[in-house]
Amino acid sequence: MFTVESSEFINRSVEEVFSFISDKENLPLWASGILSAKQTSEGPKAVGTTFLVVVQAPGQKVETKYSYTTYEKNKTFAGMGVAEPMMVFNDRYQFELGDNGTYVKIRLEISPRGFLKLLQPLMRLMIGNTIRAELAKAKKVLESRA
Repeated sequence: MFTVESSEFINRSVEEVFSFISDKENLPLWASGILSAKQTSEGPKAVGTTFLVVVQAPGQKVETKYSYTTYEKNKTFAGMGVAEPMMVFNDRYQFELGDNGTYVKIRLEISPRGFLKLLQPLMRLMIGNTIRAELAKAKKVLESRA
């Protein structure tokens, strides 16, 4: 298992940033390799809400089942994802009010499976770079809105 973390300041309200990032159906707009994301449970977003996220991995499409384990509107959400047979991950996003905007922090714990266990040092570097780029893209998308 390994952990990566990143943060970004977004010049938008906590409500707007939380709403955008916590809605997994927005992932294709800002997260690399995401082909689609769809809520699979009924009702409003809360602990237990589930999603199916389709990711383009090298040479294949991978379905990831994701569910919220924590959900505090405009403050934090966390979840667990299972991308069979590659990995299991837990993420936590935190949102804090800043001067004229919002600080977003992400912590991602990844447990690779099978041969991917051997690639953990490389994966840590690559995924760390990816989440920094993705948060920067979320910032760009949100700040470009009128």
